[in-house]
Amino acid sequence: MIEVIEIEKLVLEKCIDYSSNLNFISGQITKDGTLLLIESHLQELDFFQRPVPKRNWTIQVIKGKSVETVELKNVPLIPTEVDLFSDGTLLIVQGRCLKDGKDVERNARRYNPNGQLIDAFTLGDGIQDVQIDDNDTIWVSYFDEGIFGNFGWEQPMGSAGLIAYNINGDKMWGRVVME
Repeated sequence: MIEVIEIEKLVLEKCIDYSSNLNFISGQITKDGTLLLIESHLQELDFFQRPVPKRNWTIQVIKGKSVETVELKNVPLIPTEVDLFSDGTLLIVQGRCLKDGKDVERNARRYNPNGQLIDAFTLGDGIQDVQIDDNDTIWVSYFDEGIFGNFGWEQPMGSAGLIAYNINGDKMWGRVVME
């Protein structure tokens, strides 16, 4: 038996023109539908170069028909993830994080909408995705190297695979399941 499905007409309207002379690095759609774009003048990125050179990054915040630009200056990480807290502050995260003995990179940074640093903390190595929920909980998922260890991590922060942190980067939830 063949089922016939009636398809309605879908109409799409262009709501904004956006172009940039910068290079797209990464992006995210936030919980409220805001589009965040990480952009840079850089052509190539080396995620394993240490120390990470301080660079400037541009975050485009696109909501509805408006585009706001946040300039981040002299940032000592390569942001691969970006999201917004409920107060409008930005979280940028570098997916790779070196641990060298007791020295650990702070691979997460929180900025106000003027590009001023508020806080810096560590979320660990091997980060796959980052998302902030309605309660400003930071949910971080990790890929294999973040779970099993690499880049100096014998006991990785992401060993549970999914960890919840508060707005200051303190672990709230996450457990290791052993077989």
